[in-house]
Amino acid sequence: MPEFTGHNIFLADAYQESFDEIFEKGELPSQPSFYVNVPSRLDPSAAPKGKETVVVLVPCGPLREGKKPGVAATPAEFEKIKQRARKQVIETIAKRINRPDFESLIEHEIFNDPFTWKEKFNLFRGSILGLSHTIMQVLCFRPSTQHSYYRNLFFVG
Repeated sequence: MPEFTGHNIFLADAYQESFDEIFEKGELPSQPSFYVNVPSRLDPSAAPKGKETVVVLVPCGPLREGKKPGVAATPAEFEKIKQRARKQVIETIAKRINRPDFESLIEHEIFNDPFTWKEKFNLFRGSILGLSHTIMQVLCFRPSTQHSYYRNLFFVG
């Protein structure tokens, strides 16, 4: 798919409102922003010959716990949200790259959701973004993992 580069960002028209829905209401935004990585662009061995591997990260609110707002409390409850997010992503990609056939190109899908992130990686409430997220925490604005003075000190974990 020549329409994609290795790293692609699809921002919602109402970017700020979209992230407010995630971090203030704990929901899947009505108009999500998302990241698309195509590792096969950078390493052709990441996909079978003539194919592409496409990874889509869709931010959503953390898991609901007790009275704390969140996107869902159970995997069954999250299923409807997952289907809505999938539909929104496919429609957005198809429209923005002018590929109405985009969905028909999908041969295999694997879903990781907040429950997966919590179980596999012990992420608090399953959130890949933490419990807050601002523009100054993404992409080139992300704080360095290396200390500015002690060059042999790295922030990890």
